[in-house]
Amino acid sequence: MTEILYNIQNLPTKIISSDNKLEFDILNWEEPNYGRMLWKVNVLFESTNINDKIFEDNWNYINESFTKLDLVDITKRYYYIPTEGFSTLYDSLNSSTHKIYYKGTSTNNFKQNKFYEKLLIELFSDTIQYLDLETKKLFQFNFSEYGRLIDIIDINSQSIKVKYYTFQDSKRVELEKTIEFEVFTESDNYA
Repeated sequence: MTEILYNIQNLPTKIISSDNKLEFDILNWEEPNYGRMLWKVNVLFESTNINDKIFEDNWNYINESFTKLDLVDITKRYYYIPTEGFSTLYDSLNSSTHKIYYKGTSTNNFKQNKFYEKLLIELFSDTIQYLDLETKKLFQFNFSEYGRLIDIIDINSQSIKVKYYTFQDSKRVELEKTIEFEVFTESDNYA
């Protein structure tokens, strides 16, 4: 389980992967513009700063609005970094990175991620996407016609079950939906 350490103001100071190899040292909480809240961080892998591999132009910010983070896959090869704008997959075998495209503003829409077998799944408020860890192909499902996504409930090799909300008769209603992976469409991964 990912560990999050807090300071006296109840703001996180560190986010640490379950195997204690990846660490986000939180330097500050910033609003660069229009309510877009971000954590300014140093990313450490096995106590070595890897900001130069993860971030571009010293823009060392991660999304602040996540509900859950799954930072390392079961093999302990791949590590997830919710960088602002694009997510980043860090491969510990060869110290390489793979940036993962998202069509919108990740800061406002990112909810959580989850590793499942050979998949990295990302949940945004309006989209579910997964990256095949072997092929690095990205697949997406646009959820906006159903409502706003909240949480991943269950995953199996065929489908993902999610919790979402919508409005019915002017009241917020929380529902669940199962989506088969076969209906996801391959997406260009521009990152």
